[in-house]
Amino acid sequence: MIMGEAEFGARAIHAIMAYVFPGLKFHMVGHSMGGVINLNMTMHPKFPLAALATMVSLSSPIGVSPQALKRELPDYFNEINTIFKPHEDVLHVNVKGGSRDILVQTNVERQSFSRFEVNVATPFMNNVFHAIDHNSPYFHKPFLDAFVPAALYAFITADDPIQERYETVKDKLQFNSNFGLKDIGKA
Repeated sequence: MIMGEAEFGARAIHAIMAYVFPGLKFHMVGHSMGGVINLNMTMHPKFPLAALATMVSLSSPIGVSPQALKRELPDYFNEINTIFKPHEDVLHVNVKGGSRDILVQTNVERQSFSRFEVNVATPFMNNVFHAIDHNSPYFHKPFLDAFVPAALYAFITADDPIQERYETVKDKLQFNSNFGLKDIGKA
């Protein structure tokens, strides 16, 4: 089912980017299995990878198995990890809920989606400081206050150098960053 969704999405995005928005960059956001479908779309031969600027994954089991609701899931996720190759020029922001997200494990080593990947758990985000459950990103004000400015920055700077985008988004999300201290000093 996931591969079918990914193929449909890859073909649809290809058509939209080729005929409606040629030459523009775009961004993808996926929550939970939506992040897995997004990752699978990027592996499809029709997917316009060169136009993808940013991929955001919220509580997505990318590179790790979700808690085993079915015996086949760990095998499926291991297969995904052996198929895909990291993407060089895509900023990937991967946010996990931490210990309260019982559906996605965060303590497992995983393969990176991109050379420019920001991995952060909510207990280590600016002004969040605690774990949130799987569906809370949409309703948790401290998370949204920290996450939305970083995501918007990543989206509106799509044509800037990727290293600069990566460093700034990382600084905006992680609570022990210099960016947060500079902001406090400006107040």
